[in-house]
Amino acid sequence: MKIKYNQNICVGVTLFLLMLIGNSCTDIINYAWGKGTGFSICDDLIVIDFIASRGINNREVVLTWKNPTDRNFYKVRLLRKVDAYPTGPRNSEATVLYYGTNEKYTDSGLTPDTSYYYAIYSENTSHDYSAGNYTNRTINETEVDIRKRSFFLVGGSSNKAAPTTNLVSGVDMFDPLEETLYSAVTTLPNPRVFCDIASVDNKIYVFGGKDDSDLVDIVDVLDVENLTWTETTDPMPAAKCGLKVFTWNNKIYCMGGSTATDATGANTADALNTYIYLPVSDAWLTQDDNLFRDVNGARCTFDAVVYNGMIYYYGGVDQAGTYQRNGYYINILTNQEGTTIGTGFSNTYMLGASASLYHKELDNGEEVIFYLRMGGSGDPAETGLPAVNIANLENYNQAYVCFIPNLNGGTPAGYSVYPKDGPNTGIENFTNRMYAGCDYYGDYIYIFGGITAGGGVDTGILKLDVKDGALTYASWSVLTTSLGTARYGFGITKVTE
Repeated sequence: MKIKYNQNICVGVTLFLLMLIGNSCTDIINYAWGKGTGFSICDDLIVIDFIASRGINNREVVLTWKNPTDRNFYKVRLLRKVDAYPTGPRNSEATVLYYGTNEKYTDSGLTPDTSYYYAIYSENTSHDYSAGNYTNRTINETEVDIRKRSFFLVGGSSNKAAPTTNLVSGVDMFDPLEETLYSAVTTLPNPRVFCDIASVDNKIYVFGGKDDSDLVDIVDVLDVENLTWTETTDPMPAAKCGLKVFTWNNKIYCMGGSTATDATGANTADALNTYIYLPVSDAWLTQDDNLFRDVNGARCTFDAVVYNGMIYYYGGVDQAGTYQRNGYYINILTNQEGTTIGTGFSNTYMLGASASLYHKELDNGEEVIFYLRMGGSGDPAETGLPAVNIANLENYNQAYVCFIPNLNGGTPAGYSVYPKDGPNTGIENFTNRMYAGCDYYGDYIYIFGGITAGGGVDTGILKLDVKDGALTYASWSVLTTSLGTARYGFGITKVTE
């Protein structure tokens, strides 16, 4: 027989029980509310290990807990207030954040200098509630917090016709949470175009590129905490431009690129080599002791992403200046290369495309992960630093998506997502550009700068809402804010702590 307790007795019993399992009195201000005047605790339905942690941008609180294991457990009810703890599961002045069986919730879009109070209750199959468990967290935001959630845009040029005499030295910072651009927050010591960047341990590393005289092998390092610059002890094993770099397990992988001064193709054997930089020891693994395989065929100005120990790369131009329209994936852990990826990509060369990984965990526990490629050109008629052809830009205003893993299982697969006014339903038209910067944050993907169809270099910022991977309903918008200086051929990264 189920025993009902009145509210006053249950609060006292609950405080005693929770104090026994290690919760402090300040965090256990327990109230109870059931279907009637009391609630049941005889089924041991109290949620435990209720913890509030700082989110990735200090505008989030990550709440975790452990659900009861009793067979009569039904769901949990999570509430929030900003002035005091909720007084029960049906408190009308509290916000209901979650109702279900998950054991994690991220409370986002929070306000700085505000304290948030959380309560969680479990519900049994008779729809009675247990006593609550409580926690709180105060959101404090500093300039360093903003930097650590922002995109940094480093390097590039502001002029297509004369790239190396119009190098951009100012480093822009974009806060995606507020969609605010901070222009020239610091100055790049060695300006270069067609470089790339990566982040490890709150530092940003700048690799490769071409300055006003030659290819650059100096690695500039920006400390995001205080916006100061240093250089690595050793330069790159080979100076390159048009390379791709990214971070995995606190190592930085430098793939592909061109060692030719004019960068018209992925010249020399060094363009095949993948070098690994170890920030913790400020050392390089060169080709002699490098355990990581090279790219399948030399290429520069290609695009690539990394996820869960896998590198996915596509497009670019080879030693002969031939545009590539194939892609592969490499397993970092096994050092093996997979088959070609993105069957839908084969219709286009897409040189100079912008690419981003998108990863989001949905409320139901499912994950959406894909490799998105946008823009670029498909006509290799023009050569330069590197080849920049604008004649066909407007014909390449499509987005291409490679789902990770393939939604049907097996190897990754890609497909073309056409404009909404085209033959298929998909992502609507956007203003195409080459050599722009692209990355994602939360629900959105942002594209910065690039060369437009008229040959100009853009300051605009585009925003794509991918609708949690339901790309049929994805939509573009243009932000009112813009870059401080027009740029293309630059590196972009989020800060990795």
